[in-house]
Amino acid sequence: MNEGPQFFFEDSSENADTWIWHFGDGSFSTSRNAVREYSVDGAYTVMLIASGICGTDTAYAEITVEGALVSEESMEVTDELSWKLEGRNLQTFISGGPVSTTLFDTSGRRIAAGYSMNIDHLPSGIYILSVAQKGHRITKKIYLGAD
Repeated sequence: MNEGPQFFFEDSSENADTWIWHFGDGSFSTSRNAVREYSVDGAYTVMLIASGICGTDTAYAEITVEGALVSEESMEVTDELSWKLEGRNLQTFISGGPVSTTLFDTSGRRIAAGYSMNIDHLPSGIYILSVAQKGHRITKKIYLGAD
């Protein structure tokens, strides 16, 4: 059942006493019935492994998340988003001034937040910048490479 970016997963297995839900974004739950709020729009494969006295069974479901915190398309705002690297610090700006930003990996996990973020610990790859200002949210995919 979809309630925006929050999904409710209901177990319908019989005689199970353990459950492992894999939500397709690197997170999991061991609850019989699970709730997951996705932070990135996209398609996900959800897997349930249910085990009990009669054995183990696995079920899969494909879901599509829309309206999440981070989407692949930026919202239209009048200010221009830019970023720069100074050493291994990522700084974000809107219309030339610094602005607080949240950095996510592509699975939607929050990596860092602030005006200037140290990225020494991050591997090269694609990340998502999310900036909120004046009631608007801008998201942008960026590539962070090695020095």
